Amino acid sequence: FSAEREEKYVDLLVRRRVEGVLLVPFAKDAVSDDARLAKFVRAGISVVCMQQRLADSAVSQVLPDNFSAARDMTRHLIGLGHSRIAFLHGGLSPWFTSMNERLEGYRAALEEADLPFDDKLVAEAGTFESILPSEDEGAGAFNSDRVEALFREKNHPTAVFAPVDVLAIKVMSVARSIGMRV
Repeated sequence: FSAEREEKYVDLLVRRRVEGVLLVPFAKDAVSDDARLAKFVRAGISVVCMQQRLADSAVSQVLPDNFSAARDMTRHLIGLGHSRIAFLHGGLSPWFTSMNERLEGYRAALEEADLPFDDKLVAEAGTFESILPSEDEGAGAFNSDRVEALFREKNHPTAVFAPVDVLAIKVMSVARSIGMRV
């Protein structure tokens, strides 16, 4: 993520007088998100934000139901017979609402199935930046050692819920590297 590069793109879109913009807000930096949105609105450009909830925003938003999706995914894994399901995430900071909603959905499914919530099965597999697609592999720290250690534990998880596709790909790579079937 580069704030400078993003600002250049915003300016380019305003200069080109586009009619509308679909935007995935980088909620970690809400102040600059608000400034960029205001720039579009002042220029008369329609804006729809998606994926990350923007609190107190007048901009239209299209949001997934993260809680239900995570609950349903965890229910599916439970239905397959799994009872030790890891939840590997890219950070649970308060601004990262979508990941926190997914964790709550995971917890709800465990509770519904009378399975205990085990905080040892919830692990930060990397930073927020590590779950973003990037050409720059150093963009964020993915903690492959932490993932591998979890997989090598005596009472290791029988299934993993990695609620972001980029993170899931990295987790699967670690699993394959130590001979686990994915």
